[in-house]
Amino acid sequence: DTRSRLHVNTDFRFNSQSLAMSLTPTPSLGGRAWPSFKMKVAAHDVITSLWTNSTLGLLTYWWNASKSQDGRGSITTTQIPKLYVLDARTMSSNARAKANLFFDQIKTKPLLAAYQLASDPVRGEIDEFVLKVLLEVDPVNLPPFMLMMATLREKLASEPSFNGGK
Repeated sequence: DTRSRLHVNTDFRFNSQSLAMSLTPTPSLGGRAWPSFKMKVAAHDVITSLWTNSTLGLLTYWWNASKSQDGRGSITTTQIPKLYVLDARTMSSNARAKANLFFDQIKTKPLLAAYQLASDPVRGEIDEFVLKVLLEVDPVNLPPFMLMMATLREKLASEPSFNGGK
């Protein structure tokens, strides 16, 4: 009953790992460092995975995590429900379909370690998708939002508790 496709990185090493949450091809049991994150509706896994691995998702993870060592963020399983994620229940069926298609296109592309998000083209693609489709930013307003995201990626990447001094 606890198997899921979505798993949370509870001991995130921002300076060497790339994913806050991973999505497996089939449901599986999580472990201590990657416990299962079971959604009531499994179809929401993709949106949650895309969000948590976007810059905004990484920022909220970092913000909520215990940062006892530079470059690392830990959360306990009791803290997982406190992570800020998009409410996939409010997404249209069109947005969910677009998310599934986008995820299928991007899932094999390599992500750089989280601290390298400012120069990671795949993370940039995820951010643009999140803004356009999941947050429904008006195309007229997209350029300033993309500029804001680029600035946010640079600021987060330069934060010592995020980059671990790299």
